[in-house]
Amino acid sequence: MSRQIRLVLIVLLFAVCANTQGQEKNGFSVADALIPTDEIHSGGPPRDGIPAIDSPHFVSAGAAGYLKAGETWAAFR
Repeated sequence: MSRQIRLVLIVLLFAVCANTQGQEKNGFSVADALIPTDEIHSGGPPRDGIPAIDSPHFVSAGAAGYLKAGETWAAFR
């Protein structure tokens, strides 16, 4: 392979790598961001930083002694 072709391929490789830089921020893809990516700041836990609740423990409202009258809470059926 000629030296010129190698040089062109290296330049193209760097151009592609430079174009993909900044496509991810805080573990999330920002390729289609609607706001400037320099305005996106880290906050809270990282991606997948909150574990899933695989086996939740349910109690009735009457059995939940930690609920007090007047507190805001939600119930789901």
